[in-house]
Amino acid sequence: MPCDNRFEEDFARFLDHATDVARFSKLPINFGFTIPYLDAAGNLRHYYPDFVVVDEDGTHYLVETKGREDINVHNKDRAATTWAESATRLTGQPWRYVKVLQKDFEGLQPAQFLDCAYMGEMQTSIFDGN
Repeated sequence: MPCDNRFEEDFARFLDHATDVARFSKLPINFGFTIPYLDAAGNLRHYYPDFVVVDEDGTHYLVETKGREDINVHNKDRAATTWAESATRLTGQPWRYVKVLQKDFEGLQPAQFLDCAYMGEMQTSIFDGN
């Protein structure tokens, strides 16, 4: 499974060993899955999430692994969260968006994916002011 960077490779290895992960896939750019969003200047852009993960309870996650953040990350987060909410309504299957920050992942060294999901949801909700 080729990954774009070392953190993505480490995260893929982690997912492969996490006992609460039923299945996962790295989403390569050539797969063509994108989420449209507006950048900080109001231009339409396309965001390519890093992974899809399904946990042992059947919840689907769009996962973004992030080493550093740029000015457009908040807009991507919002678009991906909206996409997950819409996918849940349309499919009847639970979807969530999770951003896993490299510093948090390396600091916590989680054993289970749900630890990452919790960290990512907390980080996103704090950022959004919820």
